[in-house]
Amino acid sequence: MPSAKPYLNGSSTHPASRLFSLCSCSLQCVSCNDRIPLTTPSVKAPCDHNYCKDCLVSLVSSATTDESLFPVRCCRINIPVESFTRYLSRELLATFQSKAKEFSTLANARVYCHIATCSVFLGDAEEVKRNKRNNLQCDNCRVETCVDCRQRAHPNDTCQLNNATEQVRDLARSQGWQTCPQCQRIIELSFGCNHITCYCGYQFCYLCAARWKTCGCEQWEERRLYDTAEGRLRRELGDQAREQRPEQWRRQVHAFAEELRVNHECYPTHRWRGHGPGFCEECGSYMPVFLKVGRPYSLFIFV
Repeated sequence: MPSAKPYLNGSSTHPASRLFSLCSCSLQCVSCNDRIPLTTPSVKAPCDHNYCKDCLVSLVSSATTDESLFPVRCCRINIPVESFTRYLSRELLATFQSKAKEFSTLANARVYCHIATCSVFLGDAEEVKRNKRNNLQCDNCRVETCVDCRQRAHPNDTCQLNNATEQVRDLARSQGWQTCPQCQRIIELSFGCNHITCYCGYQFCYLCAARWKTCGCEQWEERRLYDTAEGRLRRELGDQAREQRPEQWRRQVHAFAEELRVNHECYPTHRWRGHGPGFCEECGSYMPVFLKVGRPYSLFIFV
């Protein structure tokens, strides 16, 4: 019987040794799953996930166009700005720095150029008022905007409240929409539970606007509970399941709704399946790899 051949001096052809060699000289990008050679630029997030340069640039670019993705983060932990700015183009870096200033300003204090075709962010209204000024000039179109009414500057006239803003507020009150207590954004809840996470990061109850988990309101409104349950089932099984077995479909919707009522909780207990990028439909958290679409298929197979 032939003796086993020893593996010496790192020249082993054993599969386990080859795997160890591969893992020791490269990293894996959490976004695209490609291997990243140690000699290739990459960024390690505080949660220990690694990003290749291209995926990191894509993440930063997305954060400049969608405020819910800002600041740049992974696993809900901010990625230090200084760790990735050197990988950005001059144009993207300028855009990122501009958006960082805009998104760090409370929404109700932001002033934008009133020219619709321009709409450039001009600054913080509260800061302008502290400096005893009333107008901001746009560097892009050179037109001045009043920081109070957000309309064309009117230095010789008394500023009146923006009628359009008041009309929107009246509409919100008549429709039962809620206003974020922190940034004053008007929010309409069409599906999901009463746990609201605003773009500004503030979490509150949609029914009473109290900080989340400080009130006694129900987490779900019945109609939205069943709409959410049915919507998820439709994504899992398609409309044909409802059409072919309507009675079983109704039982499934009811069972799923009751499970949502009892067990629903946002991050970190949500389940993710499939490939990203995508958002958690409950808490709005962005995930570069996984996309939450509900429970596994095996729990919803019709027989």
